[in-house]
Amino acid sequence: MKKRARVLSGLLILGLCFCSTGFAISVPAQLTGISFPVQEIMLAPDETYQLTPSALPEGTALPQLSYSSSDMEVAQVQPNGMVTAINGGTAVVTAKTISGNFSTECVVRVTKRESSQWSWLIILIEALIFIIFIFIFTLSYKNFVYQKMKKEFRQSRREQNHFRE
Repeated sequence: MKKRARVLSGLLILGLCFCSTGFAISVPAQLTGISFPVQEIMLAPDETYQLTPSALPEGTALPQLSYSSSDMEVAQVQPNGMVTAINGGTAVVTAKTISGNFSTECVVRVTKRESSQWSWLIILIEALIFIIFIFIFTLSYKNFVYQKMKKEFRQSRREQNHFRE
């Protein structure tokens, strides 16, 4: 029992010495989770966004992650976290630790791509309107020139008739 008391008192003195000299025993923080800085992003088709997760608690080393997208037709994600918007809709991008213990998600909303299905028809209608405008302008100009020539011709005939009399 005395031996145990001496050992405990020695440990206590040793602990006090460490505390008074400024030695501190640091235990590395353990990872408790990962998180994205944003929970939702809005992108246009073909736009990209870099998702960069952080380790929790702050200062903890970030382990290797794997990324996935819930809908590859809406948004695709590369192994480095770069998200590329593809088509309109909503997808959830998930980052998981390789061990699978922790994960975080970000909702990716992609605006709809403008439909080019009818664009050829719009261009055709615009071209027809332009052609009609040019046709009307040409007819109007021809009529104007014709009327002017007709007026000049009448005047010249009057002048000739005036000279004859």
